[in-house]
Amino acid sequence: MYQVRRSLARRAIRGTLHEFGTTVRLSASFTFGREPAKNAVLVRELANPGEMFALVDDLAFSLAKARMGFASEATRRSAYRTMLEGYLSHKRFLSTGLLVHREAAIELYEAAIASEPDYRIARYNLGTLLYNRYTDADNTAAIEHMGVRFDVSFRRRGTGSRALAGASHALSLPAGPPVGYSRESSATLADEASAMAVDLAPILEETCFARGFANQAMGRIDEAIEWYERVLGLPGDTPEEQRIKSFAPEQNGLRLPDGYRRSGASRDVLPRLP
Repeated sequence: MYQVRRSLARRAIRGTLHEFGTTVRLSASFTFGREPAKNAVLVRELANPGEMFALVDDLAFSLAKARMGFASEATRRSAYRTMLEGYLSHKRFLSTGLLVHREAAIELYEAAIASEPDYRIARYNLGTLLYNRYTDADNTAAIEHMGVRFDVSFRRRGTGSRALAGASHALSLPAGPPVGYSRESSATLADEASAMAVDLAPILEETCFARGFANQAMGRIDEAIEWYERVLGLPGDTPEEQRIKSFAPEQNGLRLPDGYRRSGASRDVLPRLP
């Protein structure tokens, strides 16, 4: 009867568990109707048997991502959930300006990273808020989280995160030069970082805006205006993308295109979706 029920089930999950000392390999496949099977495999070191429950949650999370068709760097359900809570507090800070929401978001992003150190988008979002504190220590921590230093070491990161990191780094430098750098040398660093960011992601609102900002800091006003106009011409229409586009006219008094709706005024670097 069990075999008959399994063969007729519209939804079916099958899995295997292998243990090699403290290393556990957990795999599962999920089938729904005639859809192709969704597969997930996790291999992890478990310090104690109680961690098996979290591993099962993470496997279910992997299957859910495959079944629902959404992408996330997160491999741990707890890290993803914490990241979402941090993202909500981050958005509340941007809309209200209340520092309590900024600090809550920082704490939650840090918790997500503690659970999953390679969660690059969590590190990027955390970095943007640390920059917002405007202290040398937080600036340094932000640069570390974004994988950006004053050379090209961030090339080792993923393309999307590298581009965002370079853009945010460029935006922070002219306004608040790091210790040991003059405003002129800081502008030069911003110029280099924004050029790298645009090279990695030439049609991203953040990178094009950062390129315009760096050109403006270098005194190349005509080039800056060209880049701000390029930001306005990009096709993105999400709230984050619209918001960045609203900054570009403010930088140089550019006229908004007819029919363009300003989506809010804030000079904070925006968070990215988890």
